[in-house]
Amino acid sequence: GNGYVLSMGGTRVYISGDTEDTPEMRALQQIDVAFLCMNLPYTMTVEQAASAVRAFRPKIVYPYHSRGSDLEKFLRPGIFKNIIELVLKNTSAIITDRFHESLFSAYKEKLEFIDPYVPDSSVFSPGLKKVNPSPVLFYLGKINWYWQRKGLDMIVGCLPFLPEGWKLNIVGQGRGLERFQQFTRQTGIDEIPLQSFVGLEKVPQLLQKADYVFCLSIDEQIKTISNTLLEAIHCGVTVIVHETFDSSLYDGLVSNIRDYILRVPS
Repeated sequence: GNGYVLSMGGTRVYISGDTEDTPEMRALQQIDVAFLCMNLPYTMTVEQAASAVRAFRPKIVYPYHSRGSDLEKFLRPGIFKNIIELVLKNTSAIITDRFHESLFSAYKEKLEFIDPYVPDSSVFSPGLKKVNPSPVLFYLGKINWYWQRKGLDMIVGCLPFLPEGWKLNIVGQGRGLERFQQFTRQTGIDEIPLQSFVGLEKVPQLLQKADYVFCLSIDEQIKTISNTLLEAIHCGVTVIVHETFDSSLYDGLVSNIRDYILRVPS
């Protein structure tokens, strides 16, 4: 197969094309980013791709051409951990926040901290909120491969049980959209109130139309702060969260968060 090494602004990028686990690839040096194919019968097995990564040790790896492959084998403990450690060891700075500082305890000298996001009160304000005759619920965000971790299956499941007059709006897009729509059809819901994602400048207007916003993060391995949750609360909107929601993430960011969250079970 044909592979390509591109040098851009001091960064060396390797694109494997469709290839086997060749000696030439294994002998590559000083690769910053590697796009690596893995899918039989035309390229490599997952095991071969993982072995190649260990051989030429790129700093960052993007598996692709992987449809039908078991990526869990590529990301099994040991392989992915070694790649991450290699990246962290060779980087000049690690940008994180204070909440995740403990994850990088071995690299304290490289840490640079960013301030947490705080919505602009001149545009995210309860004083601009619309009064609706009947409650309006929103999901606002990405619909990626892991859309069920965002509770979208639960959100759609509540549609048939909404009281008369209540409205649900789903605003989002992403690589998992087709699977999400397939799921809704299989559950007997032919039409979902789906709107393509909007630009950031229109988000305040959407939130000001909402009475409730869904921010359901389920089984997330790394806890993160939701910008949508912060923006909704700044607009005076009640946020529907999972029962496992950790409000301590928002200490110092929202003083009265309990007044704005509604917990729901799985």
